[in-house]
Amino acid sequence: MATKVKAKWLHDLRFEGRDPDGQTFEMGPIPDKGKRDALNPMEMLLMAMAGCTGMDVTHVLEKKRQKVEALSVEVTGEKMDKTPYTWETIHVKYIVKGNVSKEAMEHAIKLSMEKYCSCGIMLGATAKITSEYVIEPSQ
Repeated sequence: MATKVKAKWLHDLRFEGRDPDGQTFEMGPIPDKGKRDALNPMEMLLMAMAGCTGMDVTHVLEKKRQKVEALSVEVTGEKMDKTPYTWETIHVKYIVKGNVSKEAMEHAIKLSMEKYCSCGIMLGATAKITSEYVIEPSQ
């Protein structure tokens, strides 16, 4: 099944991205100074990985009947110091709140990283990926 997205040049180094349903967002470089007003494509790769693995982990934990109240995923990347400046290392931190066992969390992360998260698996072809998790109990 093919997916078609578009990027249309706006001005300078700015592009408008459009998904298959017509939703749009602006992309551009990281400014040297001033306010960011567009998403950076390389950072979007990390955001995509965070969302992808987050969906996987949430789904697996729900299947394991774990009581997840909240989940956030922080992804930190370090780039190579020469062109093409690809991600060299990526670290994923999962912060889950609820009644979740260590075993269930570790299994969910393993399944995501090794089987389900297409974003992480693609990025892992060129970057070393590590992960950690924190379980915050329900209050």
